[in-house]
Amino acid sequence: MTSNQFNNSYHTSDTSLAAYLYTEGFSIIDIDYSNPRAEFIFKNDSPQIKEAVRLYTIGKTQVDAATYARIHRKLTKIILRQTPWIEGVINA
Repeated sequence: MTSNQFNNSYHTSDTSLAAYLYTEGFSIIDIDYSNPRAEFIFKNDSPQIKEAVRLYTIGKTQVDAATYARIHRKLTKIILRQTPWIEGVINA
């Protein structure tokens, strides 16, 4: 993907936050491995994702623990192997 495709996107290198956002239904569009820490790039930088990040930061979130744990494990494996992001890979 080109940098223009990342305009209006949300970026985080926090795997736990990325797992939470993905659990909440926000779409990952890519993972950037060019820095020492992998960076998850989400589809948009909307007010909804900003509110989800705020709630995560203050510890006021509620998600299904088993789903979150499964997604966190899969994201961790993906970044440890530096696997290119493929939409739907988490659900497989």
